[in-house]
Amino acid sequence: MQVLIDGVVTDPAEATISVLDLGFVRGVGVFEAIKAYDGHPFTLGPHLDRLARSAAMNGTPLADRSDLEAWLTTAAELGRDAVLRILCTPGSGDSPPRTVILVEDLPDLPPAFRLGTVPAPWHPGGSEWGLAGAKTLSYGPNMHATESAVARGFDDALLISRDGLVLEGPTSAVGWATDGVVYFPTLDLGVLPSVSRLVVEDLIPVAGLELRTGRYTMEDVAAADEVMILSTVKEVAPVIAIDDHEFAPGPITADLRTRFFQTVEAEAER
Repeated sequence: MQVLIDGVVTDPAEATISVLDLGFVRGVGVFEAIKAYDGHPFTLGPHLDRLARSAAMNGTPLADRSDLEAWLTTAAELGRDAVLRILCTPGSGDSPPRTVILVEDLPDLPPAFRLGTVPAPWHPGGSEWGLAGAKTLSYGPNMHATESAVARGFDDALLISRDGLVLEGPTSAVGWATDGVVYFPTLDLGVLPSVSRLVVEDLIPVAGLELRTGRYTMEDVAAADEVMILSTVKEVAPVIAIDDHEFAPGPITADLRTRFFQTVEAEAER
C-alpha cells in the first residue's frame, strides 16, 4: 500500500492525522473508491462529482478540484492497477481538513457472488433524510451487514428496507435482468448513485436492452433470469445465489461486463 496525505507521498508507517479530527472522533467526512487501470483512474470526473455532492451534504470542506485530480492521477500512476481510496475529513478546531489517498492492491474476488439478505433499518429506504445517497465515512452499519452475511456463508450482503424493498449491497449496486429488461432499484430510495451502475445504464440501450428502475421486492428479484452486482472493485459480476434462491450466470451480465471493459479501454485511450 502507498499513501498520499494532501498530495504528499508518505511512508504508510509514518502517515498520521490528528486524533482530534472529526473524521476519527465522529466519523464525519466523505470518501470515494476509484479503480486505476494501467495507471489511469477510471471515471475520475463522475467520482469527484459524487465526492463533491457528498461533501456538500455533510459539510466536509474539500481541497480544490484541480488538486484532487492531480493527487489521484499521481496515485494512479504509482499503483498502476489498484484501488484508490480517497478520504476527506473536516479536521477540527486544532487541525486542518485533510485529504488521504490510499493506493490499495486489488483484492482477490470470486468470479460470481452469493448474497445473503440483511435488514437495513438504518437505511433511508425512500424516507426523507439529509444524507440519503451520500458516501460518508460512517460505514459501520454497512460493514456489519457484510460481516453478518459472511458469517452465514455468503460472499456479501443484500440490504433490504424496513418495507421489504431491495436496496443495494453494503458497497455495491445490484441489478437483475428478465426477457431483455434490466432492472435497478430507484435512486429515490436513497441508494448510493453508483458510478459503475451509471456506466452500465448508458450501455444498456447500446446493447439493445431496456432499462427500468423502481421499487422492487425479493419476489421480483427471485423471478429474474439473472442477477448482477456492480461496483468500482467488483466491476460487473454475476450473482449466483441470494439466500436460497439460485441463479445461473447469464448472457446479459456477460455482455454488459464486456462492454464495461471496452468503456474502460476507450477512456484510457482518450
